[in-house]
Amino acid sequence: MERTVRCSPEEVSRRVEEARALLARNEVPSAFILLEGLDDLPGCEPTVSFLRGLGMLLSGDDASAIACFDRTLALDPDHAHARCHRGSVRLRLGDRRGGREDLERAVELAPDCGLFLRELAGACVVLQDPVGVREAATRALRFLPRDGAVHGFLAWAEEMDGNREAAIRRFRRALELDPTRTSDWLHLARLGGIADPAELECRLEEPKLAGVDRAAIGYALGEVHKRAGRPRDAFEAWDRAAHSFEPDYHAAAYDAIAGELIARANAPFFERPCGGDPTRAPIFIVGMPRSGTSLVERILGAHPDIEALGERMEMSELAVDLAGATGKGVGYPRGLRDLTPKVESHLAARYLASLRPDPSRARFTDKAPANFVNLALIARLFPNARVIATQRDPRDVALSCFSTWFGADRCRFSYGLDTIRHFQATHDRLMSHWRAVLPLPILEVRYEDLVQGGEPQLRRLIEFTGLPFDPACARFHEKGPLCFTASNEQVREPLHPRSIGRWREYGDTFACCA
Repeated sequence: MERTVRCSPEEVSRRVEEARALLARNEVPSAFILLEGLDDLPGCEPTVSFLRGLGMLLSGDDASAIACFDRTLALDPDHAHARCHRGSVRLRLGDRRGGREDLERAVELAPDCGLFLRELAGACVVLQDPVGVREAATRALRFLPRDGAVHGFLAWAEEMDGNREAAIRRFRRALELDPTRTSDWLHLARLGGIADPAELECRLEEPKLAGVDRAAIGYALGEVHKRAGRPRDAFEAWDRAAHSFEPDYHAAAYDAIAGELIARANAPFFERPCGGDPTRAPIFIVGMPRSGTSLVERILGAHPDIEALGERMEMSELAVDLAGATGKGVGYPRGLRDLTPKVESHLAARYLASLRPDPSRARFTDKAPANFVNLALIARLFPNARVIATQRDPRDVALSCFSTWFGADRCRFSYGLDTIRHFQATHDRLMSHWRAVLPLPILEVRYEDLVQGGEPQLRRLIEFTGLPFDPACARFHEKGPLCFTASNEQVREPLHPRSIGRWREYGDTFACCA
C-alpha cells in the first residue's frame, strides 16, 4: 500500500489502462495485481471497483461482480457501463425487474451506445417483451447495422407476433452476419425456413462446435426432416443431438422429492391455519411439458377478464428460497413444515409483487407446467386459487418432448425415452396425490377432448374460472395472448386433431412410454 500511495497520477493512469487491456484479453489475475492498492486513491475507486467487477464476471463470480458494481454505482450513480453490466448479471440471476431497470438507465445515460441498446434488446427477449425488443433493437441497428444478435432479436419479435415470413428473413440475415448463432438456426427450422438439411449438416461437421450448440443444431436438423416427412431421419437427428449433450437427470432426486411431498403435504398439513392471500385471481396451469398447457392458456387469455401471464418462474423461485424465508435453513419440500401464516403472507405478497397482474382483470394465469411439484406451496399461499391439470396421450407427450430443444438448463428429462418415462411416472404419482388431498379445485383437461370437443369444451374451461363465457375464447387463434414456448405456431391455429397419434409415424419407438 505504501508504494501505491506514492504512485504519480501518470503511474496510476498507466496501471488502470494496462489492467483494462489485460481484462480485455481475459488475463484476470494479472489485471488484479495491477489494481491492487488503487482503491483508496482519490478519484480511483469507481473505476477500480468497476474493473474488479469485470474481472469477477470473467471469473464466473456473479455475486462478487454485483458487489463491485454496487460499490461503483454508490460512488457514481451515472456510471453507464456499471449499470449495464450489473443489469445483465441481475437479469441472469433472476432479478428481472432490477435487471431491466439497470439496463434502461444505462441506455438513458448513453442513448447512442449501440452495445447498451443491444443488451437491453436481449434482456427484453428474456423478459418475453416483443415491444421492448423492437424498440431497443431498432435503435441499436442505427449503430450496429451488421450485428447478427440485433437482427436475431428483431427476428424473434417478428416470430412472437406471428409474422412468419418477416421472421424468416430476419433470421436469415442474422445468420448471414453470424452463423454461430445456433438458437437462430433452431428458430428458422421451426418456422420452416430451411429446406435443405445440408445447411445444418455442414454446421455439425465443425469439430470445435460445443456440445450444447451441437445439440441445438441437431434438434434443428430433426425439425427439418420432420417437416419434410422423414420421421426416421428426424428421430436419428434428435437422438444424436441428445447424446451430444446428455445433461444430468437425477431420477433418485425426483423420487425423493415426490416421496417427501406425499409424506409431508398430507390432509392434516392442509388443515393448519393459513396465512396466504385470499384472492381468487390465480389460475395455475400444470402438467407435463407439451401436454396442452399453452393451448389452454391461449384460450383462457382470449377472455377479456383473464390476463395470461405465461410460463412464470416465480413460484419455483419461492420454493427454492423457502429455507431463507422461514429462517430455518430447510428447503422445499421438507421446509413446508416450517411455514407459518406470517411467512405464507410474505411469500404470497412477493409472488404478486413480482407478477404485477392487471388489477382490472378478474383472473390471471401462471402457466408453468412444473408447478405440479409446487402445488403444496401454492395451496398455502393462495387458498382460493384454481388449478387446471392438462393430460395427453403419454406417447405423444414423449415424442413432443424428445423432439424439442428446451435449452441447456430446462427439462433435463426430455433427452432420453427412459428419463421421459420416469418423469412422466413421477408427474402422475404426484398428481394422484394432489387429487386426493389438495384443498384447491382441480380441473382435468385432456388434450384430445379439448381439440375435438368444440365449444362445449371451451365453455367447460371458462366455467371453471367462475366467469361467464365470452365468444372471443372460440377465436383464441385470431387474437390471443402471445405464446413464448415451442407451441407458438400451434396456438395460432383453430382447434384441430392433427397432432393426435403422431407418435405412430415413428413406428414402435414411443410405444414404451404408454
